[in-house]
Amino acid sequence: MTNCKKHFLDAFNNNLVGINLSGPLVKDKKGNSILGFRLSGRYTYNEDDDPPAVPVYRIKDDKLAEIEANPVIDVGGDPLVAADFLLQDDVNVLDARPFESYKRYDFTGKLDARLSEAIDVSLTGVYTESENQFTPGGWRVLNSHNNPVSLTGVYTESENQFTPGG
Repeated sequence: MTNCKKHFLDAFNNNLVGINLSGPLVKDKKGNSILGFRLSGRYTYNEDDDPPAVPVYRIKDDKLAEIEANPVIDVGGDPLVAADFLLQDDVNVLDARPFESYKRYDFTGKLDARLSEAIDVSLTGVYTESENQFTPGGWRVLNSHNNPVSLTGVYTESENQFTPGG
C-alpha cells in the first residue's frame, strides 16, 4: 500500500493514556482511613477507529481541487460529470481510512467515607466525552474530507452507596 502516514506500530495511530490516583485523605488515630479518594482518567485516540481489511482509495488533493473547480466538463458538446473520468493515477491507495478519527476522554472520581464501624458511604461521579468522525456510505473516495463529527458528553451523577460495616 502507498501514501499512508506511518506511525510507531501501524498506520492507524492508536493511542491510549491512563492515570489512576488513590489514597487516604483523613486517617483516625489508629491509622485507618476514614475518608479516601480515587481519581482516574483515560484518553483514547484512534486515527482510524475501524481499520479496513482491504485497501482504501482516496482522491489526490490536486485532482480533487480540479474537480471542485470544474465539476462538469464538456465532452463532444455534452456536459458530463468530471468525476466519472477519474483514472487510477488520480487516487491514492491507503492502509487507513482518512478523516475517521475517534477521541474519547473518561474521568471518574470517588470518595469513600467510614462514618462508623457500621456505616461506609461512597460517592461516585463519572464523565465521558467523545468525538467520532465517520464516513456516511458512498462518499469515501471523493468527499471524506467533509466527514461529519458526532459529539457526545455524558455525566453520571453521584451514586450513593451505604454499606453496613462489620
